[in-house]
Amino acid sequence: MPDTALGIDYGTSSTVAVVRHTDGRIRPLLFDSSPLLPSAVFANSAGRLLVGRDAENSARLDPARYEPHPKRRIDELDVLLGDRGVPVPELISAVLTRVRAEALRTLGGPPATITMTCPATWGAARRQVLLDAAALAGLPVPALVAEPVAAATYFASVLGHAVAPGQCVVVYDLGAGTFDASVVQRTADGFRDLSCRGLDDVGGIDLDALVVAHARTVVASRAPELWQRLEAPSSAADLRHTTMLWTDAKHLREALSRESSASLFIPAADEEVLLTRQQFETAAEPLLRRTVDLALTTLKEARVRPEAVAGWFLVGGGTRTPLIATMLHRATGVAPTVLEEPQLVVAEGALHLASLTATAPPATFAAPSVAAAPVSAEPAPFAAPPITSAPVSASPISAPPVSAPPVVAPMQSTVPPPAPVVTAATAGPVDEPSWPPSAPIAAPVPPAPAPRPVPAASGPMAGVGTGTRELFGLVAAGFAVLVLLVGYLEASGNGFWLIGGGLLTAGLLWRGWRLRHPGPRGADWLAFSAAAAGALMLVVYTFIRISGMI
Repeated sequence: MPDTALGIDYGTSSTVAVVRHTDGRIRPLLFDSSPLLPSAVFANSAGRLLVGRDAENSARLDPARYEPHPKRRIDELDVLLGDRGVPVPELISAVLTRVRAEALRTLGGPPATITMTCPATWGAARRQVLLDAAALAGLPVPALVAEPVAAATYFASVLGHAVAPGQCVVVYDLGAGTFDASVVQRTADGFRDLSCRGLDDVGGIDLDALVVAHARTVVASRAPELWQRLEAPSSAADLRHTTMLWTDAKHLREALSRESSASLFIPAADEEVLLTRQQFETAAEPLLRRTVDLALTTLKEARVRPEAVAGWFLVGGGTRTPLIATMLHRATGVAPTVLEEPQLVVAEGALHLASLTATAPPATFAAPSVAAAPVSAEPAPFAAPPITSAPVSASPISAPPVSAPPVVAPMQSTVPPPAPVVTAATAGPVDEPSWPPSAPIAAPVPPAPAPRPVPAASGPMAGVGTGTRELFGLVAAGFAVLVLLVGYLEASGNGFWLIGGGLLTAGLLWRGWRLRHPGPRGADWLAFSAAAAGALMLVVYTFIRISGMI
């Protein structure tokens, strides 16, 4: 249909799709009344691939046929689901087929253009897997857009932040499986990546592992054999309980972004585990410190002056953890932009980017050759093929019903096909890091990764508590007054006064050094204690001298 568009953000945990209607309205597609479609896939006994919540529900019947995070298996040829090896492009295409069916039902016909997003650190091989999956799903060749470029477009076009040419947006993207930090610069015709770095072993799944580790400390001491079965399931029942444990751990982590405490019930142990936000943040701080340090390093590598940074933008479901914004604010002195639904940013930003750029070629309905094994009875593009889950009888909520009837025949295109890979990002991808992580998550359920040793926090303001800067300012002001007063009262000096002044001066000198250099947390508080003791000695001595007691 003319003037319509579809933007897809295929994520590790969830997939988001946004459509633009003929009247210009942009709305997310709803899957089971939610804009988040779980990227999970389940292969039933008939060989059919179920996706979304249908896959999550079916996983409790036979977890061996379930893959919760296909995106983390992007570098593998196939994934074993039950007794069948399924090619990775086929897993991804099952999710995209569900997206296509919902787009057809909402728009009443095929969209004129399609845009998909991918991490900026992905190279040609991984991008080609997405293109192959789109072809298997019957989609036209999409334009590929780097996720940070789409996020920066949303920051400027939708949120209305002023980003002048030459200024940059720092995109902090913490998804379910990976973390990416990017510095995106505004140009005369859009945005481009200046610097991008990522971590393949930090994501929402790793934060879930902290919840599971807390449950281990409570349950394993009382029932070690039971917990061993949860960590290394050997039967269908154990797999079922492990799947439920990780699913509930994710829900508890999300609840802690809103509540001060939450509980996790472990059916296998018949025990409830309480976790407070303070406990969770204490465990998560070393992991999140790695992301903050990497974001600061990425900004330094981009060689961007502080005044050229238009803002810090938090995207990805993991950024709903309040500690992240707090740590970035302390490290940079700038309050980052945080949204209530950060998962929707990238998909909608890709749509706005596609409408702003004139370089996106028209879509073609000629599917390229695919290296992966073809799915059985491959559907014609946008011919409303069977989808991987039962259709919803009610009309979609994401948009009012369209009067035009849905298209039931393949669309014919007379435009020449574009190049196999179309990218809207102006900068080429950087070298791919090792993938998957050194401790990959095994199907059907990810094991609890062991905590990684993290170096001590570093960087400006690292380890300095809130309000310490103000306390030192007060102490400095008091010191200046006392120096003048005591010097007037006893110009010849006094050992008591010299000791107090020396302690206060040492504390202030350390504070001045820490404003621009890294240092340990313990030294900060030792210096503060010395300064406070020195100030107290000066106050007592001044009071005694004024009162005439000596």
